Amino acid sequence: MNATATAPILSVADIRASVATAVEKYILDRDDASGNPRPLAFRHPLGFACLPVLRGAVGLCVHMWTTASVRDDLTTSPFHCHSWDLHSLVLEGSVLNQCLDVLDIKASEAYRVFEVRSHPEFDEIHASRDLVVVRMGETRLNNARDIYHLAAGVFHRTVVPGGEACTMVIGLSRPGGTDRSLGPPSTGSHCRRRRYCDPEETEQLAHRAAEHLRAATAEGLVERLLAAVTCEYVTMTVEGET
Repeated sequence: MNATATAPILSVADIRASVATAVEKYILDRDDASGNPRPLAFRHPLGFACLPVLRGAVGLCVHMWTTASVRDDLTTSPFHCHSWDLHSLVLEGSVLNQCLDVLDIKASEAYRVFEVRSHPEFDEIHASRDLVVVRMGETRLNNARDIYHLAAGVFHRTVVPGGEACTMVIGLSRPGGTDRSLGPPSTGSHCRRRRYCDPEETEQLAHRAAEHLRAATAEGLVERLLAAVTCEYVTMTVEGET
């Protein structure tokens, strides 16, 4: 999921209304918040299916890991960071995030930093000149009904211990931010085509996602997530970071 890099300043009411409307639409029918057909889900290289729910200044999607899914081989590594603040509600299963301390020290075990620029059909993965080493940092395990936050720019990798999980993710853009990953120093710039699910598989995944969203809405979990997001957004606005 990529929230826009030049996001307009929104009010808290705007955020709440747009997210609530998008979730309601997703639960009730096959159209997205704009009245268009539901976009196809796609297989993310990090091992989950991404189902877009809302695009724009505030991004919303559902991430779904299944043991049946076939994973693509990564061209870099599972270590990555987002250009946007991630706020996530675990709808099913458990999700473990291992944060990394990235040190700007050139050594034999160094990783190269890659900038990832996403497009509808492919991702551009640009090799930078920066070589870094990593040190394992805090590990955070979140179970169903938990809400967690990962700040923009924090390198981490995500593991699903049980192989099955589903999360609702809201992204808040940080101006000038860049999606990045770490990979072998010998790897150069390259592109990866996005692997989309077919309409039938998308509908199966969407049906499961809608069930989770319906239950989370009824339990007030979506509202809890929105409260956390809007609180962070107010802080970003006050600090001039939007």
